[in-house]
Amino acid sequence: MSVSYVEREAANPETITFYDKAEERFEMLLNIFKVFGNDCQYCVVQHETLSQRLGISGEKINDIGDDRYKESPHFSDAEKALLDLTVQIGVDANRIPKDLWDRLHKHFSEPQIVEAVFTITIYIAVSKFGDALGVELEPVFSGIQPILEISH
Repeated sequence: MSVSYVEREAANPETITFYDKAEERFEMLLNIFKVFGNDCQYCVVQHETLSQRLGISGEKINDIGDDRYKESPHFSDAEKALLDLTVQIGVDANRIPKDLWDRLHKHFSEPQIVEAVFTITIYIAVSKFGDALGVELEPVFSGIQPILEISH
């Protein structure tokens, strides 16, 4: 790891308040919140584990990878449009095709689209931030083999 985590005992009162809220939401204080970043492995393992806790099937999680979602029966047309948006933002946020905008508008209001774009771009930024800092998975995630393969 390239930077130190701010552990609870060294945190200021505002950070402790933030930690308390994060811990309540995620049932633990994740390292991501200690440096405000994560890396790809961290992100994949955490999101898969949390998705499974929320009742999302392994088949649906598996179908996210390698564009399998595009033909998957596990995703609605609205979800496929959001996944296409996520991929496009990652590839080139300046060239989102009109047909993708049309598909998004078919399923979502403009405020929902704005929120989706905000969420997608924040997660991309956080992931890159964490990649650079080498954020490690918490011990609770040790030994978990992700469903999706991570290419480095």
